[in-house]
Amino acid sequence: MTFDTYQAEAHKTAIYPVGLLHKASRYGVQLQHIKKAAWMYPALLLPSEVGELMSHLQKAFRDNDGELPEDKRQLFIKEIGDILWALAEIATCLDMRLDDAAEGNIAKLADRARRGTLQGSGDER
Repeated sequence: MTFDTYQAEAHKTAIYPVGLLHKASRYGVQLQHIKKAAWMYPALLLPSEVGELMSHLQKAFRDNDGELPEDKRQLFIKEIGDILWALAEIATCLDMRLDDAAEGNIAKLADRARRGTLQGSGDER
């Protein structure tokens, strides 16, 4: 599956707060302005999904002498999927493609590897 395919399929499951539309229409806010702000819902969801993954990883690490047990693998994959959904929705709401983000990230990392700057800090290294 490509990121483009995932993004399109994931978006079919997106449900946004309906009450927001009704409240906004009472105050004369146009639908296009509401849609522009739709990215806020998945953006607010993202940290909690990352937190769920980190909590599961922390407990698995703690309870297994630093090893991540194979029997927890599906739980980790599920949480990573939830994170991916939130990222896909943020991108969709902002008219961006995950494929472009993935390709750009690989190009950036390849350039850093070529220049020997993978280690260090700063976005522009």
